[in-house]
Amino acid sequence: MSEEINMNPTPAPESNGPSEWEELQDELRVTAESWAQTFGKAWEDLTGLMVIRTDGDLRQKLDLLVESGAVRSRAEALKVLYEAGLDKKRKIFEKAEATKAQVETLKEQLRGMAGNGTSAL
Repeated sequence: MSEEINMNPTPAPESNGPSEWEELQDELRVTAESWAQTFGKAWEDLTGLMVIRTDGDLRQKLDLLVESGAVRSRAEALKVLYEAGLDKKRKIFEKAEATKAQVETLKEQLRGMAGNGTSAL
């Protein structure tokens, strides 16, 4: 005895809200997107690779650098431009690092006050 399984269920009669099938599809989409973000981040951390979106103008400029022979690939062109930007804005990054260190110091002080039973308020 073989029982046939319908892989294309017929939609429920018209209702005001989404059908169970549509709700399931939405839940699966959300789950898949969550997994993609999680695994994508892990992949980037393991490989050092990063996927970015660019517009046509940036791609043309990267391709120009490749075609001129200045660099071997779009990735190399982007890295060169990125590093030049970092060098130009080095003071901003130094200030950000100093601010981050100050925030960490303040957090440690608050944790210490809470640990000593001293009210931080």
